[in-house]
Formats: sequence, structure tokens, C-alpha cells
Amino acid sequence: VALRALVGEGLPPHVQTSEARTAGISLLADLKGLDAAVIITAADTRAEPGTVTVVNAAELGDAAAPATDLPGTLADLLDVGALAFPLPDLWFVLVQPAEDLPGTGLSLPVGQAVTEMVARVREIIGRLA
Repeated sequence: VALRALVGEGLPPHVQTSEARTAGISLLADLKGLDAAVIITAADTRAEPGTVTVVNAAELGDAAAPATDLPGTLADLLDVGALAFPLPDLWFVLVQPAEDLPGTGLSLPVGQAVTEMVARVREIIGRLA
């Protein structure tokens, strides 16, 4: 939803978008060859539902969505990817879900956080430009 909002508002020409439904192994192929990437995802940050957190890859740690087609977390997946090729400068815009049930749609707190997620992504794009 946040990605569609960003695209709908317009992005700078140097920004590419890609929607990955899961934070799995296919994400690594999308990252290969990029200078930088911003990943927007739900993650258990142990905060109140709808809380938006911005971290870089080094800060990701336990605040990570599960890598759904592999055991472990997104941070674990990135560690595997780093063995195959240099990873881009990675930033994560994380939102705390109200519940951990895939495919249930957005909860009210997460839906209300979309505007903040979009603003955070735009800030990161501005810093990376």
C-alpha cells in the first residue's frame, strides 16, 4: 500500500520500484547491482501497532520480518546474500503489525501509518540522492 502511494505521488526518475510479496530469496535478485535500496515491510519491532521505525541494514538485528521462504529473519537472508554479492546501501522502513497473520490485510493502526511510511521513504530517497 505504501509503495502504491509513493508511485501515485510520483518519484524521481532515478528511483526504481519493485513489489515483493514476501521477504524471501527472490528479494536478493532484486537487490543485485543496486547502489541503494529502501525496503518497506511489516516487522515485529516490539512497538505499538502502527509504529514506524527506520533502520539501516547494520541496525536491523532482531527487528526483522521473517524471510518467508527460508527459515530465519530478513537479517539472516541478507547475511546469505552478502556471501554472493556486495549488497547495496540498505534502509528499512518497518511498521509494527497489529497481528502476525499473513494475508489478513492492513489493520487500522498500520493503515493509519501509511502516510508516515511514505514520508520516511521520501526522506531516505532525499538523503541518498
